[in-house]
Amino acid sequence: MRNFCLSVVILFLFYSNSSAFVGCLSGNCYEGYGVYIYPSGGRYEGDFQRANPNGKGKLHFPNGDIYVGEWVNSYRQGVGKMIYKNGDLYEGGFFYSKFHGIGKYIFFVGGNYQGSWQMGAQHGFGILNNPDGTSYEGSFVAGKKQGIGKLILPDGKITIGVWENNQLSTPAPKSASPSIKVETIKIPKIRALIIGVSDYNQMKKLEFSDDDAQHIFDFLQSEGGGSVPSSQIILLKDQQATHKNVMTAANQLFSKANPEDLILFYFSGHGLTGAFLPVDSDGVMHRINHEEVKAILLQSPAKHKLVFADACHSGSFRSTSENESSSHLLYESLAGYSGGLGLLLSSRTEEFSHEFDGIQSGVFSHFLIRGLTGEAEKNMDGLVSVNELFDYVFEKVRRFTQNKQSPVLYGGIDKNMPVSVVR
Repeated sequence: MRNFCLSVVILFLFYSNSSAFVGCLSGNCYEGYGVYIYPSGGRYEGDFQRANPNGKGKLHFPNGDIYVGEWVNSYRQGVGKMIYKNGDLYEGGFFYSKFHGIGKYIFFVGGNYQGSWQMGAQHGFGILNNPDGTSYEGSFVAGKKQGIGKLILPDGKITIGVWENNQLSTPAPKSASPSIKVETIKIPKIRALIIGVSDYNQMKKLEFSDDDAQHIFDFLQSEGGGSVPSSQIILLKDQQATHKNVMTAANQLFSKANPEDLILFYFSGHGLTGAFLPVDSDGVMHRINHEEVKAILLQSPAKHKLVFADACHSGSFRSTSENESSSHLLYESLAGYSGGLGLLLSSRTEEFSHEFDGIQSGVFSHFLIRGLTGEAEKNMDGLVSVNELFDYVFEKVRRFTQNKQSPVLYGGIDKNMPVSVVR
């Protein structure tokens, strides 16, 4: 009887304190899947790494709010959904537990916002639909209407102008129609010359340079690459990529560019110090000298210019009379003339650029394409910037080649400039 009473007391104490339990309730809350109760009363169910929420999981907040989505080191980071107790709903990107990237917020009382976010605030292009039937399409800065935008009233009346601090500062002229206003804004275009040479006539043949060029072409025509029309891309592979054809294509394509455009020069093949080698080069004749590329880029009116070069450097091709660092000095002088040129190169002058059968590609081009298609994105804004792309490619190529190949980035181009969209 005494033992029975003691058991009842213990059982009572367990249940009376179960609501105050703190810690790992079930599963593996260090490295695996588990359920954890926080001192605040919050409850997390999901993946753990080193005792932190990492991966996918669901958090019940003490106030009744719920988050379902991706986690990185205890932060809501990646893609997720926030369900609020008051009926509001957000679905989209997160970064350090704040709305970031592309997302949609739906208000329970009516209305919604869909567009770009930055660290918890509407920032960039977005569409705000209000409960009263009015809507705004345009630029936001730190949660406020700022920049060019369009206000649409319930009766269909449209006002276009420049906004400052949520107020219309400079409206469009009354006589101007929305279509006229829109036509004054020039849309940038991407113009790309893509060259890949594997089947050399007088030099050692390569395996994958022509395939890498095709992959770049296919990417640019995809949605993530800007859905660039064929009329704005010239692809030269193998026997098409003669010195004459390359120079003619570069002059014709890049001279058509407008100031707001982006021009891209991609080369994959053999390279010597100070030159790319087209299919008809023997290492001496028909080089595409960097000075020639420089002249064409300087003549183009395009504001933004990118060079991606995956050139295999072989010691037997390089003249011993040439200064070992001349290529880098040339790149630095080429990149330094203005703020609109960036050069992402596969390796340092003294290094080789490698191909690898296991990935059926040049190592640099392989990770370049993977980075462009979204793996390089860090801040969850739906875009891959020049800096994000370089950081990704540099780390991946160095690791893959065991530090034998080090990509380099030169130029005064805005490192935050986007080069692709993540889909």
